Amino acid sequence: MIRSTLVGAGAVTLVLGVGTLSYRAGQVNATTIPVAQPEGEVDMDAMMQMMAKAATPGEQHAQLAEAAGDWKAHTKFAMGPGEMTEGEATMSVGTILGGRFTKSSFEGEFAGDPFHGIGITGYDNVKQEYVSIWMDSFTTGIMYMTGQQKSEGIVFHGTTTNPMGETEMKLVTSQPKEGVMKDTFYEKHDGEWVFHGEITYTRVGHGMADD
Repeated sequence: MIRSTLVGAGAVTLVLGVGTLSYRAGQVNATTIPVAQPEGEVDMDAMMQMMAKAATPGEQHAQLAEAAGDWKAHTKFAMGPGEMTEGEATMSVGTILGGRFTKSSFEGEFAGDPFHGIGITGYDNVKQEYVSIWMDSFTTGIMYMTGQQKSEGIVFHGTTTNPMGETEMKLVTSQPKEGVMKDTFYEKHDGEWVFHGEITYTRVGHGMADD
């Protein structure tokens, strides 16, 4: 049942069915906030414990944080049938929001043009999947990907959008091992995954948390 609750100093919305909690600090002047809750009393202590568990970084976040630092990158991407282009780049990775996410900043060239990309990666405790967004200077869009841990690394899936349409993408990213890690990119064509490119990273320095 949905009922209205008058909240004075701050607005708290609990959506019990999906376990969502949001808090807006500051004064709320006699605003009516809808609160979804079942009939009967709510165990607020149990609810807050559940929310705290959902918000607490765990082993997956610690795994992602292993990439924090500065890296040299060697890029290799397919430009057409039998045609590859290679280049050099740099990437810096740090943790943000108390270790809940990593943020990477990538600088290099692609096909002779300067290229700058920003990525944010984390692990969603509630959905139990890795999440990632990517933005770069070659587009005005944002790519969203979700992934799972596999034997070959974290395997992400998403969709790229360009003026020619949409393309399904798979990214396999390995964790750092002896100062090296790799991203391998695939695109789906005619129902088959086709190698699109790879980036090999070599560590040149260890990073610190951004916050």
